[in-house]
Amino acid sequence: MFLFFAFSALNVNDLTLMNLCGDNYLPLLLQLTSAFPKVKLPTTYSIQFQGSPAGMAAMTKWLDSTPLLTYANIAHQFFGAFFRPSPLNPSDYNPVAPAAVGFQFVDPDILVQWEKNRHAFETPFRKIFISEEMGERLEIESINALTSLCSLAKLPRGATTPEEEALFR
Repeated sequence: MFLFFAFSALNVNDLTLMNLCGDNYLPLLLQLTSAFPKVKLPTTYSIQFQGSPAGMAAMTKWLDSTPLLTYANIAHQFFGAFFRPSPLNPSDYNPVAPAAVGFQFVDPDILVQWEKNRHAFETPFRKIFISEEMGERLEIESINALTSLCSLAKLPRGATTPEEEALFR
């Protein structure tokens, strides 16, 4: 917390949050909001929210403070953060809309439903990257459902997506 208070890094475009488990990291998530406005590539691994609704609201506010968001490599716990309440009607939700997302592993049924929901909000992903391991587990019905909504690509472990590479040029 002190480090975030002590310095400014407004030009960061790639930010990874990982191994934030076993403690209440809500104050950190709140401090992230507006601290990195140029982030285009957020990556999250092994993050738990204690007091989940407040943590999810903090993560959603952080995503809303990153208007340049292009590609997100996310864990399934953050699906809800990519839908924010509409300012006009709190019962409606507006998705945060990066062009592409990547997943190491997520339940295929959840992924298909999530993309269908985003499609219904007219903010489908242009491309979804999945790990080779996840690709091997997908059934043909899930593959067909996803490819009817967006482009689907397998990504070898440790490989960089074209979207990530473009951000570093």
